[in-house]
Amino acid sequence: MKDDNQSGIPDWTRRMKESPFRQEPFSENMKEKIRSEVRRGTARRTRANRLRWRVGGIAAAVALLVFAAWQALPDNVSHLLIATSKPIQLEERTAYTREGRELLEMMPGGDFEAGTPQGLIISFKEPFKVYEGKTISIKAVHADSGIEETIVAGDKITEPSSGYETLSRYAIAGAGVPLSGYWRFIVELDGVFYGDAILEAAEPAWEESQVFVSEPYSVRGTPGRLGVMNQPFIAGKANKYMWWLWGEESELQGEFKAVAAKEGGTGLIELFSLSVTGAKSNYADRYFPSTLMLPEAGRWRIMAYVDGKLLGSIAVTAEEPKE
Repeated sequence: MKDDNQSGIPDWTRRMKESPFRQEPFSENMKEKIRSEVRRGTARRTRANRLRWRVGGIAAAVALLVFAAWQALPDNVSHLLIATSKPIQLEERTAYTREGRELLEMMPGGDFEAGTPQGLIISFKEPFKVYEGKTISIKAVHADSGIEETIVAGDKITEPSSGYETLSRYAIAGAGVPLSGYWRFIVELDGVFYGDAILEAAEPAWEESQVFVSEPYSVRGTPGRLGVMNQPFIAGKANKYMWWLWGEESELQGEFKAVAAKEGGTGLIELFSLSVTGAKSNYADRYFPSTLMLPEAGRWRIMAYVDGKLLGSIAVTAEEPKE
């Protein structure tokens, strides 16, 4: 499969060399003041002290961290069109039967909508001893695009479902999928195919995500969950954006990855990835910069993953560049 936008990459690369600011955002004097504040505050970072010098020490430390990350952003952007298998024709089927015996049934925990974090429940029908000690892996394959998503990378089964003697309620959190349409969920035990189910993900609403304030910034996204700096997206032009993430500590540990889907399309592009999810700040549980570029004008849904789990999505509009 070929990315029709590849021919535009050299132009994006040239324009990425432009700063998003009209002038350098930090003077040398400001940088030195920030470094001095961090050095003075390093030895007294207790909880009580943080409250007393949040405007001085912590704000300076976060500013320095963000500034360093901002300056380290790449000077060019390219996009990977994600597709790992051929498109297939599917119809919805929530149960898997072999030789007249039902082996599993899979149901979403709520409305199954593309771009939304989703819980899944699998009811395994055989006695628990069949599964005990085995490693379960689950992947989902999108019928229209062939895109694959890892739902469970490898989880050792050690005990029955809570309150049961069987594995009748195997629950999976953060199992959202990025595109609408049919998805085939393939279940393997110790690397061997065990069964599958086919679920249809509904088309999400494509209205732009709401704008809210995370003092002192204007942010677009979902309050208390996920946001990106509210500044224009210009098609084909790379720019730098701040990210805001909120959640339990366990939800925010691991690699961060952002992908995007365009309204009316069936493809998915990877925007960027980071090995960690940034630092905690006064603004959010995680706060970090990135370079973003959407290759075409129109409505886009940007989806954020942490450690392979869908955290949430943000609908934005990429505007036509002005001549």
